[in-house]
Amino acid sequence: MNREIKFRAWDKDNKSYIVEPCAIFGDTVMVQRGSTLIEVQNAVPIQYIGLKDKNGREIYEGDIIKGTKYGKPIQLVVKWAHGFEGDSWPIAGYYFEIDENDDFNTIPELTWSEIIGNIYQHPELLQK
Repeated sequence: MNREIKFRAWDKDNKSYIVEPCAIFGDTVMVQRGSTLIEVQNAVPIQYIGLKDKNGREIYEGDIIKGTKYGKPIQLVVKWAHGFEGDSWPIAGYYFEIDENDDFNTIPELTWSEIIGNIYQHPELLQK
């Protein structure tokens, strides 16, 4: 199975997505200006997770998604985890955070709805 690897970047200073083609090197975001790559200071690389919402929109890390869990409406934040779970289980991948005490990472139990925003442009959606 092939998975598309895509990124976009959020410019914290200008509070907007970088619309120019960019290159991501770890946590460094570079844009091409002429024949020169220039580092964008204070930018956040954001990766596509390989899934789309019910409207066909690509889901990226940091997106806020409205869906249901066990028939109840929920709001999810797409996050990236890497490291170790407990003492020995290495983990790496995306998961869906409902709140600080309830991580949700089993897709078959989730009835997808739609992207309603992201943590960068719509932080007010995270307030309960």
